[in-house]
Amino acid sequence: AYYSLILVDGMRGLSSHIHTGADVNVVPPENIERIEMVKGAISAQYGSDGIGGVINIITRSGSDQQGIILNAYGGSRSTFHQGLSVTGSIDSWFRHSLFSSWDQSDGVPILEPVFRKDRLSYTMFHLMDRMELDIASNLKAMASIHYMNTHTPYRQSPLASWMLTPSLNMESTISKESILRVSGYYSQWNSQQNNELNEITSPEVSVSLGGWKNHYLLFGSDYIYRNFARTRVAEQDQYSTG
Repeated sequence: AYYSLILVDGMRGLSSHIHTGADVNVVPPENIERIEMVKGAISAQYGSDGIGGVINIITRSGSDQQGIILNAYGGSRSTFHQGLSVTGSIDSWFRHSLFSSWDQSDGVPILEPVFRKDRLSYTMFHLMDRMELDIASNLKAMASIHYMNTHTPYRQSPLASWMLTPSLNMESTISKESILRVSGYYSQWNSQQNNELNEITSPEVSVSLGGWKNHYLLFGSDYIYRNFARTRVAEQDQYSTG
């Protein structure tokens, strides 16, 4: 799992255990538009964590049509889920897709070990919004935010664990054949279970130049910064530029 890269809308997914790969449960299935998979090694673009392939989870984007979707289900052990999705355009230049969900369960009724008995309950709250803006005829922007809050009594203080991921992408049409793109995101995961911090930030800029028959010139730069710390593990950070 550590060498299969999980992306959410092109952004690296985080989880509470950096050595086991990202947790795909951080994305509610009702808010998934499609899933793209790339098999084989593409580490030249993504690094060593993409050796086994890449899974890109694309969330729902806004549309010109107004829509509201409400879903709910439940089961044994006081298990309950409810979700609300609101999509549409607020104006001709602004479209968005807002999603919120709540999950809760008493968990599995295990008997051993004693310190875990009746302590596998959990709650989880999601809030996601993906916005598209037509700022000008030659300038477009897309912004998103993903917030998750979860609580599990097992080996955890009364405080909840949480994740926050804001992002911004801008695209400017320099000419008919040339485009400038600037993007960046920041993601932070705070787990109370092991007093854990996992964060990443990655800005990018690229320019594609056209105008020649059968040829394009593409150049750009990117930067990635990662930081990780947990109980009994010293805080470590790393960065790379390209």
